[in-house]
Amino acid sequence: MKILLSTLAFVSLAVLLGLLTGGRLSWLVRNTTALRLAWLAPLALISQWVFFELPGMDRHDLVLAGHLLTYALILVFIWANRRLPGMPVLAAGLGLNLLVILLNGGMPVDPELLRAIGRVGVYQDLVSRGWSGNVVALTDRTLLPFLGDWLVLPEPFPARGPYSIGDLFIYAGSFWLLAGLTRVRPAGSDAPARPQSV
Repeated sequence: MKILLSTLAFVSLAVLLGLLTGGRLSWLVRNTTALRLAWLAPLALISQWVFFELPGMDRHDLVLAGHLLTYALILVFIWANRRLPGMPVLAAGLGLNLLVILLNGGMPVDPELLRAIGRVGVYQDLVSRGWSGNVVALTDRTLLPFLGDWLVLPEPFPARGPYSIGDLFIYAGSFWLLAGLTRVRPAGSDAPARPQSV
């Protein structure tokens, strides 16, 4: 529920910014339905749920392969829509996350940080076996640890993290994309053109 509320607030703020700077909801709808290979985005999210949350997924190599598959799907989607606002920032964030994941076999995170913010189940997995879902325990052998998950939002934010630097780029690019889709005049629209930058 916390993640859902955070997502709704994020989307609402981005769309509101687009509307306040000259955008239209009708443009957002038309631009969203015109996205190329749009089905890849929900497929990637469903794949993440299958590999991270489905009972029986207790092999780290299988989970890692599924994680990399979701990144491949999203990167194809971004490339197909690369001319849209925010897509280069999104790609940069995914690239940073992908780099540290490939180097370490998962997204590094300090187990003690997870325990401090109440994610006890993941903490216990990391302590007992070194990984949980898409994350691995941060150690002195971790490569590029500054690209791992270490950013935590203060209370009362519902989804406190932890987040990576790449995640920040991803959220910034997504925000820019949503606001931009509200402002970009669809092809064939009779409405006068408005400034495209956000």
